[in-house]
Amino acid sequence: MRCAKIFHPKLAGIALAAFCSASFAADAVVPIKPYAHAFKNPMKGFMGGQEYGTVTKKYIPWNALENQAGDGVDKIIAYTNANWGSYPDQNFKVVPRIYLTYPGRPSGAPTDYVGCDDCSAWLPRVEAFVAKLGQAWNNDPRVAWIQMGIFSNWGEQDYWGGPPPREAEQRASNAFIAAFPNKLVTVRNFWPNEGKNFGCYWDSWGCPSQASRYRQTDGSIGDRWKIPAVMEGEVSYDYCPPAHTDATADMQDSAAVDRICEIARWWHSTGATWISGYQVGAATARGAERFQMTNGYRLVIDTVRYTGQVAPGGSLTVSFGVTNTGAAQFLYKWPVEVSLCNPSTKQPVWKANFANLDIRQWLPGDKWDYDAVNAQYKTHKYLAPPVKYTASGTFTLPATIPAGEYVLALAILDPAGMLPCARFAVTNYWTGGRHPIGKVGVGVSVANPLLDEGQFNDLKADNTLHYALNYTPTPARGIHSSASRAIPIVCTQVPRGIEISVPGTANASMRIMGIDGKVIARGAGQTLALMRPAPGAYVVKVVSARGERVQRIIAR
Repeated sequence: MRCAKIFHPKLAGIALAAFCSASFAADAVVPIKPYAHAFKNPMKGFMGGQEYGTVTKKYIPWNALENQAGDGVDKIIAYTNANWGSYPDQNFKVVPRIYLTYPGRPSGAPTDYVGCDDCSAWLPRVEAFVAKLGQAWNNDPRVAWIQMGIFSNWGEQDYWGGPPPREAEQRASNAFIAAFPNKLVTVRNFWPNEGKNFGCYWDSWGCPSQASRYRQTDGSIGDRWKIPAVMEGEVSYDYCPPAHTDATADMQDSAAVDRICEIARWWHSTGATWISGYQVGAATARGAERFQMTNGYRLVIDTVRYTGQVAPGGSLTVSFGVTNTGAAQFLYKWPVEVSLCNPSTKQPVWKANFANLDIRQWLPGDKWDYDAVNAQYKTHKYLAPPVKYTASGTFTLPATIPAGEYVLALAILDPAGMLPCARFAVTNYWTGGRHPIGKVGVGVSVANPLLDEGQFNDLKADNTLHYALNYTPTPARGIHSSASRAIPIVCTQVPRGIEISVPGTANASMRIMGIDGKVIARGAGQTLALMRPAPGAYVVKVVSARGERVQRIIAR
């Protein structure tokens, strides 16, 4: 039972525990110190190698993944495994961008390319190809997010500040939305009509003459980052850099770093490429640290409150306050784990995840008081400062947990393997990704919940973090498809068409639609045929008689 606080003059000095059963639970309150330096954290900051990199952008020629329409998803998967196979062990992720043309490099176009990347005649091939990409990458934990690319040189989508032609915008948006329900997607310029949830890769990151285009104040663009949508890009040192003409000079100049960090906060930047090419050394160390600490999220815990003493089988309540002092939010809904660890081995004896906790909602401040167009510094702060969020949960310990003293720890897990991979910016840290908070007594009393800070490890020095490749893509033969649920749908090529069947599911309602949502064929039963389909991608939706629903993307 939980004891009420009792005071009586005649009882002063008598231990409160005398009034309680063996399941007495007293709250421990532990103050937490912030970590003062930069460190690696997934999907933020410098996009590239070097000392802080955990994510990188990769330009990929279309024909490396598909050289003709008949190439299967297996070719994309083979490329992925050959080039990114080591990433899980390095806690590293990739942001792919597909291109057809890259000046100075061989053509990236497949053999049937029509010579016009946004023409009506080519768009069905775009839709079909994107459907294959989705099957290969939508659930691949090595992929951080997707840069849409494809259009214009370098896949840069350089349409002078706007989207591609209306038809291309609509069909490409629908294709990427359908293919990547579990990945965030970015485009070169904000697309006003389609893909309103897309983020942006600003390929002249921080360019003063483009600033007004990339941070408009209306709600559709100015607050788009809160969706979340990734705001990232490339510092174009050969065109319009925000300060110097190379990354090393930027990182050595404190005034340049000031300006770059102001831009990052003003734009809610997750990270940037090219700038990661600075020369690592004493002269660039402070500037690089400031850039890494500013870009993306930085989650700082100030206090943790928890049940300090609990019986086996009893309830453990944990709450903590966290503030995001970075420029952007965390991009995906990764779980937060609480564990009771053996003080000697530092390994969990018991662990569980907070329910109904979405770390994407831990937003940074907003409305940075800076005029990026004219590079005018103002108050150097958010007009809407970051708020402190409170996370809490109550957990039931197993009745079989041995009595003893444990260390309560917190961790942010990558769903790929459910391993600690992202870190809070606090000094309480153990190598391996967990944050030790304080002592907990299970069936025993604990005199002092505070830990010896000498047992903590340095965040920046830990290179042991990793995730697991725990997904299995299942390409169909002949027809390449991507399912959003595990209800069996069989897609078969038949003379002059496609046949969709749902084995073992009688009286199912079935529809075949274009990527634009227009219904092309519908029926009920176990099979549905689409005769003489044009090349492209299609959406199959099935509702079983029991109400089960499934959606599958197919490409022909």
